[in-house]
Amino acid sequence: MKYLLYIFFILLLSSCYRDNEEELYLKKTLSGNNSCDTVNVNYSQTISVILANSCTGCHSPTAAGGYDLRTLSVVQQNIDRIIGSISHQAGFIPMPDNGLKLDDCKIKQFNVWKQKGFPQ
Repeated sequence: MKYLLYIFFILLLSSCYRDNEEELYLKKTLSGNNSCDTVNVNYSQTISVILANSCTGCHSPTAAGGYDLRTLSVVQQNIDRIIGSISHQAGFIPMPDNGLKLDDCKIKQFNVWKQKGFPQ
């Protein structure tokens, strides 16, 4: 019984810690419980990567997509159209064309990027 009391006391102490909300979010993200990073969203490491993997096959100067989504200024100027299209919102052409909607995390990252003022 004495050992159970010690174990309980140790477990109780080890579970008490103080983290702020951002630290808890980052821990959750790094542990794989939530793999969507909406804190460190920027153009060069987040948005351009999503565009390269999902969009620029059709939206580049050599393709017939109509917009060169490899250019930051074009992406910024068309952000509402891009978000509407990748979200498959009514009134927008769903993108990727003939494909599934991008996952919610990527869509959220575009929205966060816009809300933060397009960090590069």
